[in-house]
Amino acid sequence: MRWILSTVIFLLVMLEGTFFQLLSLPQLGTSIELIPRLTLAVILYISLYAGRHEGLLFGLFTGFLTDFVYGGTLGIFTLTFGLIGYLIGLFHRYFHHNIFLLGTAAIIVYLTHEHLLLLIVEILRFSPMEYGAYLRNVMLPSALFNSLFVMAVFIPMDRLMKQFLDDTERKERQRQS
Repeated sequence: MRWILSTVIFLLVMLEGTFFQLLSLPQLGTSIELIPRLTLAVILYISLYAGRHEGLLFGLFTGFLTDFVYGGTLGIFTLTFGLIGYLIGLFHRYFHHNIFLLGTAAIIVYLTHEHLLLLIVEILRFSPMEYGAYLRNVMLPSALFNSLFVMAVFIPMDRLMKQFLDDTERKERQRQS
């Protein structure tokens, strides 16, 4: 079952860098830019359904894959996705699987992730950015877009995650026998 989730993550990483680049809003003459973090949505689902350990593992895997595919500084996405996966997983026992709560959580997760990236970029002094313009033109529209994606894929991801948990529990019982 993990290979299915890994394949979904791999396909979403490729989709983020190909298809969504064609839909770039600045090419249409607007200052708003959408940054799809579809893989972050999958990490949200995995962490909330399976817990912090699975969230950390899939977050590290997704972050490394993102770092590797898109270049830049190796390790930034590995660190942030792994940390986000772990932190979200801390709440998995208290979180009810509801489409609107997941949409709200997606906004919080996305904004937290982007703030972590901004902090790292600022610490490493990669590029100066005006925070207000970045928040208004990139972070908030992207958070809304990613939240809508989380809500749009709720039913298939809910089924996939329940199947993942069933397979994990079955393997755990077999190991104990």
